[in-house]
Parts: sequence; C-alpha cells; structure tokens
Amino acid sequence: KKIDKKKIIFFILTILVCLSVFFLNSKKYNQQTYLPPAINGDSHQYLAISLQIFKYKTITHDHPKNFGTPSNYREFVYPLYISFFYNFLNPDYDYSECVLEKQIKECVNFYKVISIAQVILLFSTLITCLMFLHKKPIYYILSLLIILYVFYHKEMIFYFGPEHLSALLLFYTSYYLKKLVYSTKYQDLLICSFFFVTLIFIKNIFHYLSFLILIFSGIIIFTNYIKFKLSISKINKSKTFANNLFVVSLISLILVMPYQLRNVIHFDDSSLSKRGKEMLTLRNEFLKADYKTLTNGFYYYFPNIFGFKNDRMKKIQGQSFFYEQNQKSHYRTYTKE
Repeated sequence: KKIDKKKIIFFILTILVCLSVFFLNSKKYNQQTYLPPAINGDSHQYLAISLQIFKYKTITHDHPKNFGTPSNYREFVYPLYISFFYNFLNPDYDYSECVLEKQIKECVNFYKVISIAQVILLFSTLITCLMFLHKKPIYYILSLLIILYVFYHKEMIFYFGPEHLSALLLFYTSYYLKKLVYSTKYQDLLICSFFFVTLIFIKNIFHYLSFLILIFSGIIIFTNYIKFKLSISKINKSKTFANNLFVVSLISLILVMPYQLRNVIHFDDSSLSKRGKEMLTLRNEFLKADYKTLTNGFYYYFPNIFGFKNDRMKKIQGQSFFYEQNQKSHYRTYTKE
C-alpha cells in the first residue's frame, strides 16, 4: 500500500497541537496557581473517587484520606481512567490533600498528571476526527479549530468530569451501531456492546436506553417474524439491524447485572449510582424558588457562546440562586472533618 503523506502530516500536526495545549497551560498548574475543584461540585467527587480507586480499590466519593463508605458510589469509568495516571506519581507520598488544599508543592505533579490524561483525551478525539476526515483536510482543520475552541472556552483541560470521555464513547457506540445496520460480523457486535456498556458505566442515563432498545427491537423482530410466517414479506438485510440491536442491548444488560448484584447484596439497592436519589433531594431546592427566579435560570444556564455573558455573569453569579457555591444554595456538601 502507498503511504498516505497527508495522513502522516495531519497526524504529526495533531501531536504538535496537543503538546502545545499542554505546554501553553503549564503556568496554570504550578504551586501558586493550581486550583482544587469546589468541594460541593461533581468535579470534586470524581477526583475523590479516582484517589479512592487508586488507594483503596473502592468506588466512593468520600474524602480519600480515609477509607470511604462504598455505598457512596457513582459512575466510575472516568475516575478509573484518571487513576491509571497516578502510577506515574511518587508512590511514597499521599496526594489526598491535593483534592482540597492549595499551594502544596507535591500537588503540582498530581495536577500535571491529570492534565496529561485530559490532553490524551483531546488527542484521541482529534485522531478520531482524522480517521474520518483525512481525505477532506479542510473539514479536519475546521473540526480541529472548533474542538480547540470548545476545549479552551470550557476550560476542559482543568475540568474533572466525564463529559469529554462520554462524548468520545458515544461517538464510537453510534459508529458501530451504524455498522450494524447491515453487518453480520460478531466482532462488530462485541465491539459495539463493549462501547455501550462502558457508556452506561460513565453515564448511567444510557442504562434506560438499553431497555428501550431491547423493547422496541424485540417488537420489530416479533412483527417481522409474524409477517414472514404469513408470507407477507421476506427476511432482508434491513431486518438484520433489529436483531443486532436486540443482541447489543441484551449483552449490555447482562454485563451490567454483576455490578447491580453487588449493589443489591451489599447495599440493598440495584441502582448503578446513588447520585440519582441525591439529585432528587438536591433539586428540591428549585421548588422553593419563585417563578421569576426560575425564569432567570434559563439565562444562567444558556451556553456562553463567544463569551457574550462574561461581564453580566461576573455581576450576578455570586448572588445567583443557581450558583453551587452560593451559601444560600441547598447543595449537599461535607467538610474535611
């Protein structure tokens, strides 16, 4: 085969872009400037879980200085990914305080390692785009610029959350689902199932999707079977998709069941995350707000495209009902004690 020079050039360009992102942000994770995530936010919980996994091999968002209560579990794939990179840190130092305290010299490497993990996610995303757009260089460059803009605009290199990884997994799941429209290959079924299960463990909302797919694909399969028996229609390639969907959703549900069984045995709860019940409690605060306050929430949560809300947000955020760090907010929190 001929070597595709364009692909090599864009591959090298992608590496250089990612290295540039890492080194251009190096000033943000020195001893004076690194910033632990707010204790009452999701980012803090994901960071705490990653250290709990690394230190104690348990999934909990309790403070990692002590062995936590495994019943405080939630989606673990992203913290598990981050925890792999802790193996490059000093094994003799306990980095637990890094999730809370500022200006600790040893914590610089802790946040630098996490930044490397985030940049690798960026690299994976750009390489994925390159795989599909290497024959259309203009589209690839445009995609690269858009992704970099979003990455910087949302400060994703310092945002400890599963959204980036879940978006990447969702893309690959969707890609293999598309392949299954006509594919009868077992490896496509298994790969799609793997991505789908991982997606469920990173965003539990997709667990409901697996049930919906199972039900609707089952109805389609049953309808096709009746039509075939009545000689109304013949089996064709398009009907393979319903069969494949049924198998993927069934495999996914089966692979999730051991984790559910573990939760039932130890905590008498089959849910994949305790966060669902917590969120119902947390969001009760919105019942205490009047209509005007709730309508202001539409502006507060509207995407800050091109930074048009920057000035106004500086004025209103501190007193906003929707700001997590506002003392009047009813978000559950906990202290170091």
